[in-house]
Amino acid sequence: MKKGVYQLAAIPRLTRGVPAIRSVGWMPDHIYYHTGGRIDEMFLCFCLREEEPGECRSIVNGLLQEDVPPAPRVSAVWPGCVITTLKAVRHDELFFSYPPETASFWRAFFPEGKLRFRRGGRFEQLLEEFFERMSHLHEPGQADALDCLVLQLLLEVRIEERRESESREEQIIRGIASRLTGRFQEQVSIPELIEGSGLSVRTFYRLWKRCFPDSPIVMLQEKRMAAAEHLLATSPLRIKEISELCGFSTPLYFYQSFRRKHGCSPAEFRRKSR
Repeated sequence: MKKGVYQLAAIPRLTRGVPAIRSVGWMPDHIYYHTGGRIDEMFLCFCLREEEPGECRSIVNGLLQEDVPPAPRVSAVWPGCVITTLKAVRHDELFFSYPPETASFWRAFFPEGKLRFRRGGRFEQLLEEFFERMSHLHEPGQADALDCLVLQLLLEVRIEERRESESREEQIIRGIASRLTGRFQEQVSIPELIEGSGLSVRTFYRLWKRCFPDSPIVMLQEKRMAAAEHLLATSPLRIKEISELCGFSTPLYFYQSFRRKHGCSPAEFRRKSR
């Protein structure tokens, strides 16, 4: 992708619901000074690399802002901002502009204004895909895919931020939860799941309560029930087979659990679903 600004506003979209990018700017080795003009669009700016560490200083809506976190970082520039740059650092920037009315959508991603992140493997894959799709910008659906990729890039930043803020113990518990729901078809025990984690059963339950509102049994049951609901609605399998596939100990237990949740039998649920 060559350095420059690419206009996407006129490209028709196939879907709605995701904010549509107006323009994409790819500015490697870039330095820019705002001169006090009012910004009328919504901007998301990814600073991917700085030539050398340095302090950026600006006056934003009359207030001095400095000590910007080092790259890589992502920040939002809200419609209506008036910015005067006092000191800038040369950097690689990927920015996106949107209609001003999308600002409320993006505020959910930026409670702190700016986010620093690490460029991990998943982020790099998404970035590579974005640049690749920009090469086919005017093919059907490519602009829609680019709109969605911006959300995925931001989500990856937030995931990395969450990982950074969690303790090692919390990361262990979330890994155990993933193994638990990933093996929902099996009859697994807590001692088996925590083997090798260095946690006692008592410590495991204490930490689990810190991370999740539901117990491991309830989480596992919800996963099994969701899988059963899907199979009842979409497959010709017999109810006994679905019970076994989804990890319920007996068909009777499946029937009783299902009726408690839905107020009807699995067979009645299947008829309604179809």
